[in-house]
Amino acid sequence: MKESSTPPYGLLVLDIDGTLLDTPHLRAWNQALRQVLGPATDNRTNGGLTAYAYQRHVAGRPRDAGARAAFASVGVDPTPALVDRLVTVKQNVFLALADGTVLFPDAARLLDRAAERDIPLGFCTASRNAGTLLRGLLAGHPRAAWLTGRIDRSLGAGGPHPPADRAEAVCRVIRVWNTAPERTLVVDDTEHGVAAGLTIGADALLIDRTAHQAPEDTAPRVSTLDEIDLDDWAVPAGKEST
Repeated sequence: MKESSTPPYGLLVLDIDGTLLDTPHLRAWNQALRQVLGPATDNRTNGGLTAYAYQRHVAGRPRDAGARAAFASVGVDPTPALVDRLVTVKQNVFLALADGTVLFPDAARLLDRAAERDIPLGFCTASRNAGTLLRGLLAGHPRAAWLTGRIDRSLGAGGPHPPADRAEAVCRVIRVWNTAPERTLVVDDTEHGVAAGLTIGADALLIDRTAHQAPEDTAPRVSTLDEIDLDDWAVPAGKEST
């Protein structure tokens, strides 16, 4: 985090899945594993993918990498065809469950504070669905235009899928916002996402609501987004309307 003698941050980059949105990804992975591996899955895999294994090895990864990690976590060495099948089934299951997605209460408060102060705000995600889900949940927000404008600028309004490499995805957002990594704070719920921010020279913060992260993790962390102080940030000279 910044020392008091250094310039204030110029950009806050927020991960979406798991950081802002409580999405049913873990449930979708386990349902997909059961469909792909058959009815004996739970006996075969000791109950399926655990919350810890999901958070540590699957969350925030590109889909193929997430699928391979999901199989590995339940003791299965998959063929490429099996990986492709799990990716497809998991996406279909997730879309069927997506209506249950909600904005974490502390995330709603952080977005309210950022909009109120006109904080330079970017978004980053490895998910093809996260931006759309977040836009939908913000539809009734008093500053919906301000927030969705920043989502669209960060992710592209209906544009290409995010880069598979997480560090490159964060770099892309920083470039879009015309700032520098050393003036950026990345907030993510996975060590993978935090490591990507640190790799490119940004500051990074782990949001760990469930204590699923390993004790040896060394990234600065908070248990709620309410702990992020937005009072001493560089803000634009004039307010934007979108």
